[in-house]
Formats: sequence, C-alpha cells, structure tokens
Amino acid sequence: MIITAIDFRENQPLELLTALHGRGEIPFKMEYLGEGADAWNKLAEAEEFDIAHGEYKLLNESVKKLFSKLGRNKVNLLYLGCGTCFKAVPLVKAAAKTHSPVNLCLLDISPTMLEIGKKNIQQKIKRNLLVETSLFDFEGGNFAHITSSLRKRFYRNNLLFILGNTFGNLSDRARILINFRESMTATDYLLIGVELAPSTTVEKENMLRRYRGEGVLNVFFNILKSLGVSRNSGKFIVNYNTVKSQVEWRFELYKDAAVRLGGEWVELRKGQKIFLGMSHKFTPAELKKLFRYAGFRTLLCITNPEKRYTLIMGQPKGM
Repeated sequence: MIITAIDFRENQPLELLTALHGRGEIPFKMEYLGEGADAWNKLAEAEEFDIAHGEYKLLNESVKKLFSKLGRNKVNLLYLGCGTCFKAVPLVKAAAKTHSPVNLCLLDISPTMLEIGKKNIQQKIKRNLLVETSLFDFEGGNFAHITSSLRKRFYRNNLLFILGNTFGNLSDRARILINFRESMTATDYLLIGVELAPSTTVEKENMLRRYRGEGVLNVFFNILKSLGVSRNSGKFIVNYNTVKSQVEWRFELYKDAAVRLGGEWVELRKGQKIFLGMSHKFTPAELKKLFRYAGFRTLLCITNPEKRYTLIMGQPKGM
C-alpha cells in the first residue's frame, strides 16, 4: 500500500514517526526531501510567488550597505537552507568585487535541493566562484565543523545567511539562533531575511492567497504523498493565526487512513487535521529582541518601502 519515494537519512524516519504519532504533525523541513525539492524549484522563481522577487529586489538594493559592514574583511559565504540558491546571486556578485575566488558553501537538509541549488548558481555565475555543498540539518545543533573548515581552507571570516523567511518556518527560533551563534566566531556575520506581519486585512488576504496557491500546496503535500495519501482524501486548511502572527497549513482527512514508514504503521483518523507547517511573520523589533536574547548585536536592519520584508545583519557578542 505504501511506497516511500524519499531516501530518508539517519534518524529522519524516527523523527517523522514521532511527530505523526505524538503530535499529528509532519516536520515542515522534510517537505523539501525527494520530489519536494522539485516542487519548490518550480515555485521559488514563479511570477505568482511574489515574496521571492520582493526579497531579491531588497537584497539587490541593500547589498552595498551589507558589505560595507564587512570593512576589509573577506568572507566565505554560507547559505543556510539554500533552496534554489537564486537569492545568493546579489551577495556573490558583491563579493566578487573584492574576493578572488568567491567561496560559497550551500547547506541544506535535502540532497536534491543541494544539487538544484549548486546547478542554478553555477549557471548564473560562471566565473570566479567555488561552490561546495554540505548535507546538514541545522535544527539539530551547531555546525562548527563546517564553519571552522571553511575558515581553515579559505578566508578567516564567514557570512552566514538564511533567506526566504526560512527562519520564520522554524518553531524554536531562539534555539536555532543559538545554534548559529555556536557555529560562529566573533568576527563572523549573520544575515537573515524575513517577511513582516501584515498590518491590514487586505495585506493578510493577499498573503493567504499566495500561500493557498497550488504550487505552495504541492510542496506541503510532499510527505503525505510519499506515504500514499491522495489529495482527494482530504482538504487543505490554510489560515492566519493572529495571536501567533503566523500562517498555518493543515490537511483534514475525509476518512480513516493507515500509513507505513519503515516497519511501523500510523493510524490517521477521519476528521484529523494533520499539521503540515507554519510561517511566522515578524516585526523588526521582534527580530532585534531575538538577536539580543541569542547573543547577537545588530549591525543593520533594512526594511523595504512596502514594509513587507526585512533584512537583519548581526554578529555574535561577548557573553
């Protein structure tokens, strides 16, 4: 009945089983595994997914200010949760003016996503660029072995960046920031790009319309599909939780189902709403507070004129 097309690694099957058994939830990060990477690749640069283009424009317009904070320091670029990698282009082009070569390390949970990201960036930047990939889940802890290796082999400082509101998809953002800080030295830099909370009903409805699009839902249904659940066996519920300031995705089942992962079965019940993920929306003040809590000092915080997206840049501070 169930044929899993995803090549799970290490403890991922147990993590998924625990989430389904214990919380009726599928970890959002797993949706990018297997065919989910291809679904995201189709969506990320699609015209209707305007958030990606808005962030790219803000990056392009802000890159001089961002690199001015580096002074004369040369940096290795480390893209956390690299996805399709097209948003790395402004940073790579800016680094290319003073770096020879530009060293770019892509870090992601999905092997397929890493392949897509590497191919895409090499097609867009054909000279003066070294690209390497690292398969790692930064939610599981620090990755100092990666950052220290980059420092030993290339430049002495690292610029870590996580874009596309990926930071907002994480449930324990303070802990993840601490994972980042524990992977950095005091002379490294961290850049985060996030979507801001809607301030009007019109903005909220436009945001929900985007997140209810078929391309987005194809990404979110990836794991259920791999477990043998059909799209017509339930319906998507996509709402904005005003209290938590986040978009939430659920799939409500029309009938009982049983899915198998490895040697274990999980019973899913009619009417059950499986939690597929959330996307938290920020305020600049909230971001700065998180930075302070996790041990960072803010160097720069840039918001686009539409007040839809913010880039925040910081460094670890002494404890």
